[in-house]
Amino acid sequence: MLNQELISVIVPIYNVEKYLDRCVKSICEQSYRNLEIILVDDGSPDMCGAMCDTYSNHDSRILVVHKENGGLSDARNAGLNICSGTYVTFIDSDDYIEHDYIETLYSSLVESQADISIGDYFYETENGLTINSYLNSGKVRILDQKEAIGELCRLKLFSNSAWGKLYPTKFFSGIRYPKGKIYEDIPVTYRLILKASKIAFCEKPIYHYIYRLQAISKGSFRPQRLDALQFVRQMKYDIAQIYPEYTELLANREFEECIYIYKSLMQDLTYRKDYSKKLYIEAKKIVSKCNWKLMSKKMKIYAMALRCGKTVFDEVTLIENGLARKRAMRKMLEK
Repeated sequence: MLNQELISVIVPIYNVEKYLDRCVKSICEQSYRNLEIILVDDGSPDMCGAMCDTYSNHDSRILVVHKENGGLSDARNAGLNICSGTYVTFIDSDDYIEHDYIETLYSSLVESQADISIGDYFYETENGLTINSYLNSGKVRILDQKEAIGELCRLKLFSNSAWGKLYPTKFFSGIRYPKGKIYEDIPVTYRLILKASKIAFCEKPIYHYIYRLQAISKGSFRPQRLDALQFVRQMKYDIAQIYPEYTELLANREFEECIYIYKSLMQDLTYRKDYSKKLYIEAKKIVSKCNWKLMSKKMKIYAMALRCGKTVFDEVTLIENGLARKRAMRKMLEK
C-alpha cells in the first residue's frame, strides 16, 4: 500500500441516532487506517452526543466536538477548523461508506498525481434498495480543471455534494460552507475545483447515499430552497470569468435549478400561491439565455411548456412530479 498520509474524516451529526452506528462503524473499519475521525455533535437532541463519546473511548482516532446547533454548514466548518490531516473528506451521518472508500480515493489521487479525487455512489432507500445507475469499471478518469468544471455544470458524472470526494485540506484556506443555508455544497465545491489542476474520478461506487424524506434538503418547498438558485447564479458568474465559453452551459445549469425548485414548489400548496408566479417569470428569463442543443430532453419539454403559458407549464410540472414518483416506485419494486 502507498505511504499513508493522515486523512481527516469530518462527520456532522444531528438527530440521527438510528443511523449513526452504521456510519461510524463503516469509517472505523476502513482499509486505510491513518485517519483522524472528527465527529461533530451539532447540538443533537437525541443520544448522538453520548454515542459519539462512547465511540471515542473505543477508538483513539476519534475526536468529538460538542457544539450548539448551527446547522450542517456550521458543523462541517467546526470540523475544518480543527482538522490536521493532509487531506479531508466528508461523510453525512445518515450515510455510510464502502470499506475501501478512503483507499480508493487516496490511491486514485496519488497514482494520477491529481489534486482532488471523486468516487461514484449508491443512491439508496432506507431499506437498502439502490435506485440509481452508477459506474463500476474501477477505471480512473483524469480530468483537467476545465473538464471537471464542465462536468460539475452538467451534473452527469458527479454532483456538487461535499461527500464522496477527497480534497487537500489546504484548499479550504479562505473557504467555508455558508452557515444557515441549505444546498450549501453548491457555492463551495466549484471553488475547490477551481483550485485544482487535475481531478481524478474513479468509476466505482464507494459511498452509500441514503434517501430520507426527513433529510434537510429533501421534501417539499421551503423559501430557503431559493438559496440554491442564488448559489448557482454566483457560480455562473465566477466560472464565466475564467471560462466564458461555458456561459451557455451555465445558463442551462441555472435553468435546471430553477425547474427543480419549481417542481418542489408544485408539491406544496402552502407556498405555491406566493412563489409560483415569481419563479415562472424567472424561468422564462433564464431560458432565453440557454442553448437548447445542450439541454436534456426533459428540460426541452419544460422550455417548450414555458412558451405555452403558465397553465401549461404548471400542468407539465405536475405530470412530471407524478411520473417521477411512479418511476421511483417501479425501480423499488423491480429490486
